[in-house]
Amino acid sequence: MGYEFVKGAIYRMPTHFGPALGPRQMANGSPRAGSKTSPHTHTTAVSFRTDPAKLTVLMPPGFELGQPIVSITCTYMKEIDWLAGRGYNVVGVNVPVTYYGKREVISGLLRLVTWESLADPIITGREELGFPKVYGEIPDLEWERARGRARTQVGWGGFKFLEYEITNMVEKPIDTAEERVPGLHVKYVPRTGEWGEADVCYVTVNGLPKPGSQPVPRQNWVTTVKRFTGKGSVAFNHATWEQLPTLSNIVNPLADLDVFEVVAASLTETIGSAGLRGVRIVE
Repeated sequence: MGYEFVKGAIYRMPTHFGPALGPRQMANGSPRAGSKTSPHTHTTAVSFRTDPAKLTVLMPPGFELGQPIVSITCTYMKEIDWLAGRGYNVVGVNVPVTYYGKREVISGLLRLVTWESLADPIITGREELGFPKVYGEIPDLEWERARGRARTQVGWGGFKFLEYEITNMVEKPIDTAEERVPGLHVKYVPRTGEWGEADVCYVTVNGLPKPGSQPVPRQNWVTTVKRFTGKGSVAFNHATWEQLPTLSNIVNPLADLDVFEVVAASLTETIGSAGLRGVRIVE
């Protein structure tokens, strides 16, 4: 007799070996919540104002662009519990939007793309959460503390397509009341054999409870250790198809964005993670 799927457990391919291990499920199949001690994280962020017309063409159905501000965050994570102490790096590109669902209207940040330096979080995040994750070569943060300078870069196959840096960094007081903005993502899975059709196409959100649900007390999983602000600069580099055969269609529209003004640049050190079991489909 073969196996049956355990109700309530998270599976990913291959399913033949039981419930999957990962950031939202422990080895015994029980849920994995947030952690106050993992990971140890440094996040750089640079935001710039651009031409709204060039962002509007990137809006999916039901989305309306807010301020024409692009924020790029690079998160360097170490000592991750679900990876047995290992780490990886993440770069995300976000824009402020309002999404008009069938029952909900949500203002938040639409994640246009996420690059990650490890396959495991890419697979789990795409399949379980609907996050738009792809692979990128993201070396560890170059942080010259004495000079107040930090540098981030992303590449693929040796071609460097994103570079930004923060200079003149000054330590700032930690704002414990910082507002948390919902994150919005478009989950899309093609239907096998019926090319051009979707098996799944819907919007997911993190950081926002379901309408009408019982409010859950907010657990403060993350501790901010230090925060710096400074002067930022950012550049996407245009690529040929030969240089980025699977990413040039993503990188080049971002490289076309005009950087009219860098409006914010920061580096933040934190410990802990809230986890993402609360991600849900927008109604």
